[in-house]
Amino acid sequence: MTTSIEELKALKRVVNLTFDARKKFGGPITEKEANLVDALYHRLKKGNGELTFGQLQNEQAAWADHNFDNQTSDQYLKGLMEELGELAHADLKQSQGIRGTTEEHEAEAQDAIGDLLIYLAGYTTQRGWSLQEIIEEVWPQVKTRDWRRWPNTGFPEQTCPECQGNGHLSPDELGFGPDDYEPEELQCRNCKGKGWVKIEKSNAPDFDEWREKKRAEEET
Repeated sequence: MTTSIEELKALKRVVNLTFDARKKFGGPITEKEANLVDALYHRLKKGNGELTFGQLQNEQAAWADHNFDNQTSDQYLKGLMEELGELAHADLKQSQGIRGTTEEHEAEAQDAIGDLLIYLAGYTTQRGWSLQEIIEEVWPQVKTRDWRRWPNTGFPEQTCPECQGNGHLSPDELGFGPDDYEPEELQCRNCKGKGWVKIEKSNAPDFDEWREKKRAEEET
């Protein structure tokens, strides 16, 4: 998100007005509150509005500690589910073209996404986790998956060196002709209990086709 300096100044004026009203009606602003506002303003001014997951979590925790007592992860989880419902509702009504304009539905959806991230920051704080560390650990794993190249697993398959992941051996590998085998003898025992990734059955070589091809080769 990019925020202009003028927008930041306007934002700070709004925040200051809010604090002025609190001083008049709800008691003086605390030093902690003032420092939080100044820190946010100067960080945004310097960083051009970019916010990391870690910064979001730290700022959400400070804001929540000031505003709420007895926070629990369950409360944040319920908030996440509520906002997910708001997002689904906005998306559904936009696709149906009812109960509002496209602009209104998109604004509601974006607001729900923002609230989801904020609730998620609070949830991870209550669980004692770092949202930044979770993202940095999980995303590199996900982005290496290539479902077009490896449609079965999304990543390079570890296959059995004896059957190449097909789960069965050909008669040639067993050392006898195509008419002399027993079905159970074609099962690759090397695969059993070793967690080999198997190729989907639809991709496995068809034995009948192999046998006909073998016979045709022998006749020529």
